[in-house]
Amino acid sequence: MSEQTITQDEAENMAALVVCEYLRPFQLTDTSQISGCLVILVAQAAVVMAQAEGGETTAKRLRGIIAYIRENMPRTPDNPIVRMQ
Repeated sequence: MSEQTITQDEAENMAALVVCEYLRPFQLTDTSQISGCLVILVAQAAVVMAQAEGGETTAKRLRGIIAYIRENMPRTPDNPIVRMQ
């Protein structure tokens, strides 16, 4: 079995599609409910990542994501519903 490679852009685009498809059936409009569902999705992804790479490596990756969010994301909420339609 040959290993297929994927670019970061391809992975990000696919992840955005998967998140939208995950949320769409719920038809949520309350941003706290949307966030709650996304926390569950992130937690499940982190568990799978930890099973594949180990907890320490996963924790380091998640800390990197947290740092990126703190430095680059808006302090006030954006409207995720608009982007998903």
